[in-house]
Amino acid sequence: MNGIYIIVDALRFDVFDDLDAATILAPNLSRLIENGLIEKVTTNAQSTQFVLPSLFSLAYPLDYGGYNEGVRLRPRTYPEQLTEAGYDTVMITNCNQMGCSLGYDRGFSRVHAAIDFSSVLTYRLEKTIGYEIARFLNSEIDKNELIPYLQRELGLMLQKMLDQYVQGDRTTWSRDHHRVNDQIGLRLPDEIALLEKDPEKVLEKLTTIPYKLYWRFLGMTSVSSSSLFWGRLRESVNWRLREILLKTGFPFFPLGYAQGLAGELVPAVAKEMAKAVKSPQAVHLHIMDVHDSRALNRPINLLYRLRYLPRVWRARSISKTKRKFWYDMTVAYVDDVLSKIFALIETHQSPKDTCILVTADHGYGGAAYARENDGDLGFRTHAEDLEVPMIVRAPEFENEDSRGSASGALIDSMGVTATYLKCMSIPAHPAFRGVAIQDGGVDLVVSENAGRGNADIVRRDLYFTLTTRTFRAMVLLSGNKLSLEKYFEFETDPFERDNLASAACLDGRDEAVFDLLVGERRELLELRGVYRAGSNRPDRIAHSG
Repeated sequence: MNGIYIIVDALRFDVFDDLDAATILAPNLSRLIENGLIEKVTTNAQSTQFVLPSLFSLAYPLDYGGYNEGVRLRPRTYPEQLTEAGYDTVMITNCNQMGCSLGYDRGFSRVHAAIDFSSVLTYRLEKTIGYEIARFLNSEIDKNELIPYLQRELGLMLQKMLDQYVQGDRTTWSRDHHRVNDQIGLRLPDEIALLEKDPEKVLEKLTTIPYKLYWRFLGMTSVSSSSLFWGRLRESVNWRLREILLKTGFPFFPLGYAQGLAGELVPAVAKEMAKAVKSPQAVHLHIMDVHDSRALNRPINLLYRLRYLPRVWRARSISKTKRKFWYDMTVAYVDDVLSKIFALIETHQSPKDTCILVTADHGYGGAAYARENDGDLGFRTHAEDLEVPMIVRAPEFENEDSRGSASGALIDSMGVTATYLKCMSIPAHPAFRGVAIQDGGVDLVVSENAGRGNADIVRRDLYFTLTTRTFRAMVLLSGNKLSLEKYFEFETDPFERDNLASAACLDGRDEAVFDLLVGERRELLELRGVYRAGSNRPDRIAHSG
């Protein structure tokens, strides 16, 4: 059995609420549904960085110290499980979040990654490494603690980036990727040497210049004021242009990184599927176009996507969707790209012997908010943020009585990958917590994160959203205190607009929510000093019926 696991970043479940409209907007995915199944997934977090560890390691985002290091420190990844079973495994991606030093290449025989090195560096500095530098500047840790950390984490990232630049496949790189990555790749050896021999010089740079500009000064032992001025000016112009466009309501704006396109990934898929390999093949494909649907970086592609507007209008005419046009026309574009990939499966593999799974890492509130966006990332965990599709075509789901239907089971991101592995007849690793749809799903989904920045599970506030078949509850952990911040009952409030947290606290429903949370996330909460009597639920239970 061959397999292809496709993540269409930010693809919302409501694209398929009305299957007649979906057939117009995304005919190729709709045909996949007709010959397989679709299930609603409640993701384990609301952003790519947070949730990728759940998809890859079938563990919670905040397990194993959190998601700062991706899946690097986790006991097992699903590609490793496939490799052990004799699969030829390939990753093809244009997602920067899967960048160097985060371990997402574990278990893959080959990697085709269209990532912007400058974005990878900036993000890692701003979200994780910069957190430790701030602790140093606030005298929470000393230089003897920071320098070894800096040499280890920054050094690993720089070295991985250099390895990818020198040895990696560039089939999927755009012209912008080449332009930026060449500038960085040529300077990486000097910066690696400087970090090893004189780490304080690197620390001085990191405390002198904005993290967004660090990549422009790689290999330099000092930063001139004029270079810093022009670097700041260039970044300021880009940032202000984005802000102006957003304030005017203009739907498109330039991204701060090189944009890859789904169509540019197809040659890599074709190259891999055309290989004559004796072992079965498993491809992991991560497509960012829907997430980046407002990008101005590739104007020709933007103009090309406008050709899908008639399709969007036709779909809207028979459905109640209020999603933005720029979102839906990108969904239509990605659907057409997927048709080429499905055709490759027909050509090089037997469709009857291939499991095709399409899902998303998270939803996308910006495409159509059901409420005002309050800017609180930690609790941006409503239906539009968490609910995504899982579309599966595999021999076991081709029963005519169940084609295209949804069971209504509750399934999370870990369960999506568990479903894929089960379709491929791959046994689960003991560390995997996912429950497959074939096993009925689960009774409770926990979505969790540490808010913006570093996932310091010991010191920072942690955000938990509990989803059952009847309610969604949002719980804040501050210090060792749990508080119910939001509570919605689906039967009377399916769009989650009436926050019943105060009422729930009055009649004791908050205590029941806390017991559910501690029962599911006991180890993490006990690390923070949260103990509750009677919370003896197993760590992970399948749906009870």
